[in-house]
Amino acid sequence: MIEKALNTDGLSILQVTAAIDIFNETEISCVEELWSAYRDEGEEASGYCFLVYRDAGRILGYACFGPHPLTQGSFDLYWIAVDPKARGRGIGRALLSRVESEVQARAGRLLLIETSSTPAYAPTRRFYEACGYPCIATVEDFYAPGDGLVMFAKRLPGHVPAGCTCSVSLDSHTVALLPTQSSHSSLLGSGDASSQLVCTISGYPEC
Repeated sequence: MIEKALNTDGLSILQVTAAIDIFNETEISCVEELWSAYRDEGEEASGYCFLVYRDAGRILGYACFGPHPLTQGSFDLYWIAVDPKARGRGIGRALLSRVESEVQARAGRLLLIETSSTPAYAPTRRFYEACGYPCIATVEDFYAPGDGLVMFAKRLPGHVPAGCTCSVSLDSHTVALLPTQSSHSSLLGSGDASSQLVCTISGYPEC
């Protein structure tokens, strides 16, 4: 069952995060920071929403998303993670699908995902592409030398607010967005994006 996280779910969310070997201490601390903001301030004030996948009372995965500042209807997927012991059960895909539904319910029209370009995140990038998210942009050496940012995007069906100036060309792998300040600390090469990238976001690779 997927539902909004309860105030008591924080420890389980951090345990799932810590169990994933590609996440380092800084990234685990980031999840804790976002969770604390959501728990203490609520979704509207913090700008974050946590969903959990609960099975027999145990949390097997979670996702965190929120509206992108200074945009109309654009949302970010900050984190998505699944317990390694629960791989191959479709939990990641189910969580992402539910995030899309929740974004649409909040008048969202575009979901953006960022991740690392390193080989460790290749399964994550394949996961996002398999879920209908093409790579639209890359930034070399964004996170660190040799560790670039890879951005994915998906248009969500529904009403597009009048006068919206954001646009994304998913076929040409180019992006034109309103000026924003990204608060991402999620994960993500170089070269021609249309020929060389198999892309992903912050989160766990398995579907």
